[in-house]
Amino acid sequence: MNTEFDKALYKQLKENNDNSRVLDFGCGPNKFSEAIGIDMFPHKGVDVVVNLDKYPYPFQDNTFNLIICNHIIEHLIDIPKTMEEIYRMLRPDGLVIIRTPYFTHEGSFRDPTHRWHLTLRSMDYFVIGKGRDTKWNAFFEKVEEKLFFGGEFFNPGRRIVKWSKRIYEKYFCHIFPGYIIYWALRAKK
Repeated sequence: MNTEFDKALYKQLKENNDNSRVLDFGCGPNKFSEAIGIDMFPHKGVDVVVNLDKYPYPFQDNTFNLIICNHIIEHLIDIPKTMEEIYRMLRPDGLVIIRTPYFTHEGSFRDPTHRWHLTLRSMDYFVIGKGRDTKWNAFFEKVEEKLFFGGEFFNPGRRIVKWSKRIYEKYFCHIFPGYIIYWALRAKK
C-alpha cells in the first residue's frame, strides 16, 4: 500500500465486507483477495475468464456492491457499453472505483494496448447532472474524483486542479501533467 489510491481502495473493501460482493474487473494476476476476479486472460487468481469486449458479462443484474476497475477501462473497445454493464451489475447505490492513467502522463501513451486517454471529465457522461449524454443507460453520482501527480511533492498542478479542473485541463495539464485519475461513482437506480 504505497499510494493514496491503494489506501482508499482497501478502505472501500473493508467498508463493503458485510457479506457484500466485490468484483475485481480486469484483475490480471493481482486480484484483491476479497473479490471475484474477472479477466480476459487465465492469470493465477482469476475466477472468471471472458472477453471483456463482448457483452453482456456473465453476471446477473444487481449482483455487486463494489466493482473495482484498476487500469482496465482504457484498454476496452467501448467505454459507454462497459459503463452500462457495470451499472447493470451493481446493486442500487453500489460503487464502482475506476483508476486509469491521466491523458497527459507519458504512461497513457507508452502502452500500445491503451485505446483511450481519459481526462478528469471523461466520466461526466455517466454522472447525473453533469451534462451527461442521455443515450447511455448508466446513471451514476460522482462520490469522489482525484488526480494524482506522482511522486513530486511540489507540483503547482495540484493547486490549479483544486481551483478549477476546467482551467487546469485547458491551460496547464501539459505543463504540470497528472499521473493517475481516480473516480468513485455510485449507481443511482
